[in-house]
Amino acid sequence: MTLEKKLKQAIKSNDIIKIHNIFEEIYTMYGKLIYFKISQYIDNSLDVEELTQDVFVSFYNNILHIEVLDIKYYLVTAAKNKAIDFLKKKEISTIVDDKSLYEIEDFTSNNSQFNEIIDAMKCFLNDFEIEIILKHNLDGYSFKELSKMYKKPLNTILSIYHRSLKKFKKGNEDNER
Repeated sequence: MTLEKKLKQAIKSNDIIKIHNIFEEIYTMYGKLIYFKISQYIDNSLDVEELTQDVFVSFYNNILHIEVLDIKYYLVTAAKNKAIDFLKKKEISTIVDDKSLYEIEDFTSNNSQFNEIIDAMKCFLNDFEIEIILKHNLDGYSFKELSKMYKKPLNTILSIYHRSLKKFKKGNEDNER
C-alpha cells in the first residue's frame, strides 16, 4: 500500500498514533531528498537542516487539512518554496543561465545591478521572454508551473526559455565586440 493511501486511511480513522507513525515513515523515506533539494539553493548546512525540519513540521502540522495525492511531489515543492523564501528574506536572489551566475545582493534596497541586467535583456528580448526567464530563475517557478500559468505547452515554454537565453547571450557578446 502506498504512503498516500496509508496516510489517507489513518486520517479517515482519526488515529493520531497511525498518523504519527506514517509521518515518521515519510520522514525516513524523504528526509535526505528534501535536504538535498534545499541544499541546491542554500550552501549553509545548518540553514539547510533547519529548513528541512521546517518542511516536515509544516507538513505534519497541516496533514489533516491538506489532501496529498503525491507526498514526494508535495514535499519537494514545499522544500523548493521554503528555500526560495529563505533566500528572499536574506535579500539575495540568483539569476542563473547556462554558464553565468549573477548574485544580486541587497535586492530590495540596492538593485542597480538587477536593473542593468533587465535593461540589457530589454534590448534583445520581448517582455514575455524576460518574464519567463525571471519567473523561472528568481521566483523559482518550474517550467511545468509556467506552462500551466500561461496555458502554453511545456515544450513551448522550454523552447522560449532556452532560445531567449541564447538570444540574450549572443546579443551581449555582439555588443561587447
